[in-house]
Formats: sequence, structure tokens, C-alpha cells
Amino acid sequence: MRIGILFAICLILGPAHAQDTDDQEFSALTQQLRDLATDLDREDGAIRADIERLRTTFDRLSREFSNFDREYEELENFLAQSASLEARITKLESSLGTIQMSATNAEAISKSMRWIVAIVSFLITAMTVVFGLLFSQRFLNLQTDARVAHEVLARIEKSMDDERKGEREDRAEMRETVSQVKKWLQEQES
Repeated sequence: MRIGILFAICLILGPAHAQDTDDQEFSALTQQLRDLATDLDREDGAIRADIERLRTTFDRLSREFSNFDREYEELENFLAQSASLEARITKLESSLGTIQMSATNAEAISKSMRWIVAIVSFLITAMTVVFGLLFSQRFLNLQTDARVAHEVLARIEKSMDDERKGEREDRAEMRETVSQVKKWLQEQES
């Protein structure tokens, strides 16, 4: 199209110019115009190729930006989940601390109860001995009463030991759960 416009200009200006100059100059000008038109077509092709490359680059960058945006949203979701898990871990650690305090208190109470049970057992045994000596027919049952008192004491101590073991198992299980959750969070962060 450009060649046609330039050629039309040459045709219009050609007769007026041809009168002043000879045919060789006109041919040279026509050739220069053709060369100029060819150069313009080449430049136009190069510009179109550059525009196509820019369009391709823009499309690629748009896709990469979309991927980045999606990954950013996934990261935000992961961070929200991580914050939720951290809150749950904090709550579990608080519960573990409460359980540990309860276990410590139960152990202290258990020790106190052992002393009380031992003193009561001793008093029962002493009273049994005194009453046995005072009442001769009770004297024969003294060993039986002492054995019963010791069995009661042993049962009480055993039940206290069982309670303490249960609390220790609960604490160990809670510690294991917290360590597993922390390990999972560390794996997710890396």
C-alpha cells in the first residue's frame, strides 16, 4: 500500500519533474523510492515481529503472574492454617501444664494420704492390741485385725499408685501428641 502511494506521488510529480530533468534522474528517483518502500516494508515487518515477540512475552508474563497469584493465595491459606494450628498447640500446651500441675498436686496429696493411712493403720493396730489385751476373747483376733488393717492399707496404697500411673500415662500421651504436632508444623514450614 505504501508503495502504491509513493508510486502515485511519483507519477503525479513525474511529468513536471521530467521536463526539468532527464530520464535517468527520474529512473534514479523512482529506484530510490522503490528502495525506500522496500526498506519501509522491511522495517514494518521487523516492527510487526517485535510486536509479536512482545505479545508472546506479555502472554508468558501474564501466565507467570497468574501462577504467582495462585501460589500467593495458597501461601496465605497455609499461613492461616498454620496460625490455627499454633493456637491449638498453645491450647494443648496449656492443658498439658494444667495436667502436670494436677498430677503434681495429686502426688503431693497421695504422699500425705500415705502418711495419714499409715498413722491410721498404726492407731488401728495399737487400738486392736489395747482392746485385745483388755478383752481376752479379742486377743485371739488381734492378728486377724492387724492383717485386715494391713490389707486395707495395701489396697488404698495400690489404688493411689494406680491413679498416679494413669495420670503419668495421660501426661506422656499428651506430650507425644504435642511433639507430633510440632514435628508436623516443622515439616510443613520446610
